[in-house]
Amino acid sequence: MSGRRPGRGLIGPAVCLALLLAALAAVAYGLSGPDEPAPPPEPGAPRILWSADTETGDLSQWTADEGGGVYNTGSGVVQVDDEVAHSGVHSLRFSITGADGTTGNQATRIFRWATADGSPLPDEAYYSAWYRFPRVWRPLEFWNIFQWKTTISPDRSDPTFILDVFSGPDGAMRLSAYDWIAGVTRGESPDPLPVGRWVHIEARLRWSEAEDGALTVWQDGRQVIDVQGVRTAHASTEPFARAWSLDNYTNGLEPPDAAFNVDDAVISLDRVGPAPEPETTPTETTPTETTPTETTPAETTPAETTPAETTPTGTASTGTAPVSP
Repeated sequence: MSGRRPGRGLIGPAVCLALLLAALAAVAYGLSGPDEPAPPPEPGAPRILWSADTETGDLSQWTADEGGGVYNTGSGVVQVDDEVAHSGVHSLRFSITGADGTTGNQATRIFRWATADGSPLPDEAYYSAWYRFPRVWRPLEFWNIFQWKTTISPDRSDPTFILDVFSGPDGAMRLSAYDWIAGVTRGESPDPLPVGRWVHIEARLRWSEAEDGALTVWQDGRQVIDVQGVRTAHASTEPFARAWSLDNYTNGLEPPDAAFNVDDAVISLDRVGPAPEPETTPTETTPTETTPTETTPAETTPAETTPAETTPTGTASTGTAPVSP
């Protein structure tokens, strides 16, 4: 007779298999879970909807999935530039020629009307890019470099708000916000656009067909324009009615040929802002105290010496080259 107690024997094969399957199911459930949400973005990181850094070496980031396009008028052309870049080795170069005020509009513009996942632009978002102007131009009437439009029908799209460049009394270039729907300028930046370096332009637009739209503009992280309680969209039933573009678009400039670079364009749900300059911590130096050493002069017997004739030697002062500001 066996010494095993009833009910305490070895587990049967069927029970083992059932327990194994249950364990595997529990592990799988724990790893995935029902409709587990995606992990949240890192704290403080902007939620990017779409971006283009031109490091593909072409315009495909703008035109991908038929979510954008390039449109030229007259002499306008946008192309990849591998000599100037804000990041990486490529940027976009926007060029027009012959815009002397007698040849009509000269323009190139590159659009995006969809996010990276193919969705329409949201009700409110941030739009930004880095610009580099090599010199100063004076617009004869208007110079559009950044705009939003509404596609009203398959063969018609109209502007809503435009960031123009205007020439101030001091001759410097500045941004202005032009309300195309109302036909008025809504704000002007007090800050000149820099020449010969990259400048970050960022804007938050709230689309609205009513009088509750808004536009806020930052230049290098400083708010320069704020417009509230305005229409920012035309009525439309088109599925991708909202569009944003970067432009070199004018009816006249002095001088009439103009080319500048743009890089690192972003559409986001949060402000991107310019990257902060690296902080430098001054190094404190403690002066070293020295104890003077007393020396007792040695007595010497003077000897007669005949002074030798010496030829004077000239010494050149060492200077430092001036540093450009």
